Amino acid sequence: MKTDRVHLIDMQQSIARIHTYIAGMDEAMFLSDGKTRAACEHELAALGEASKNVSHQTQNQIDAVRWQHLRLMRNMLSHEHYQVNPRTLWRTLKTDMPPLLEALRIIEPTVG
Repeated sequence: MKTDRVHLIDMQQSIARIHTYIAGMDEAMFLSDGKTRAACEHELAALGEASKNVSHQTQNQIDAVRWQHLRLMRNMLSHEHYQVNPRTLWRTLKTDMPPLLEALRIIEPTVG
């Protein structure tokens, strides 16, 4: 069974892969690149899946993470992916992922 620390690392790795996928892109490039959008959607779903497995005790230690939003995002990407707005996806990647990564990096070394 994976520990909270492993799930937090999985989450960080998904965000790092997303960062790699969109490096050097602007919104127009992202919107026209279906492969990159699909890869980012996959990583966001993996991020949400990992977040579901972090214990409530650890979740309560990280106020900066909106855990419920991560789970909802995962569910939407997994079950209603055809309804994902590419512009909203871009804004999420550019706006929400950097602070999320920072919050996870701060807490991860202290979690067992």
